[in-house]
Amino acid sequence: MLSHVQDMLGEKYSLYLFLLPAVILLILVGVFPFGFNVFLSLNKFQPGSINSEGFAGLSNFWRAISHKEFPTSFRVTLTYVAVCVGTELFLGLALALLLNRKLKGKNIIRTSLLVPMMVAPAVSAYIFLYLYNPFIGVVGYYLRLGGSVLGSNLALPGIMAVDVWQWTPFMMLISLAALQSLPGTPFEAARIDGASNWQIFRYITLPLIRPILLVGVLIRMIDTYKIFAYVTIMTEGGPASSTRVLSYHAYEIMFTNLHWGTGGALALIILFTIILICTVYMKIFRVKI
Repeated sequence: MLSHVQDMLGEKYSLYLFLLPAVILLILVGVFPFGFNVFLSLNKFQPGSINSEGFAGLSNFWRAISHKEFPTSFRVTLTYVAVCVGTELFLGLALALLLNRKLKGKNIIRTSLLVPMMVAPAVSAYIFLYLYNPFIGVVGYYLRLGGSVLGSNLALPGIMAVDVWQWTPFMMLISLAALQSLPGTPFEAARIDGASNWQIFRYITLPLIRPILLVGVLIRMIDTYKIFAYVTIMTEGGPASSTRVLSYHAYEIMFTNLHWGTGGALALIILFTIILICTVYMKIFRVKI
């Protein structure tokens, strides 16, 4: 069948034909929604409103960044990204260093540690929601301060704990792969010279695995910046906007307040800010992908 198609169209055009379904799918799930979002952000569009049509220019963008909740949601998002990614990097590297040693049953341990990463974010949120419950949850029972953990100042750290639990295995996997790909010669030479374990880690191991770790951090930065499921299920941005991240803020503007133009503009602002942050990060740390 394939050879018959190649004979009819030629090798060059037959390749284009085989790529066509993937291109169509990309347009349907990527290009078209993005284009429609750009259209919304540049127009006045509010379902149910009489004055909901017409070109708005950049007014939706100004309305999005001048919203009273925008500074709070931006600060909460940056805090969330910094704490989660930093913690996951530290714990993931520590676990990778442990599993890289000769350890009895390390294959079983490694497989067990990967389980959280396979759970859907929504399911993880519900698991921790019950754990934090002050009446039936183990964590909530011991940490309750007159109410639910998610109803106190621990709400944001409580959501961060879900992210760290679920995605530390990802950083562990990347770190472990980097460690196992290292050549043995530099380490043997360092031990012959009398270097301590800390010196070997600081001056040999860390510089060699640094490029891979930086790529892992970049991936997690992008992923945590668009955090949505945990917040929506566990706190809905509360209490008092203490967990209101940018993605949930955009969702509320668009689907609760029905300000589609402003919500679309905020979605683009989120996209542009993460691109800017990642570009600066790659420039500073010279990340090569």
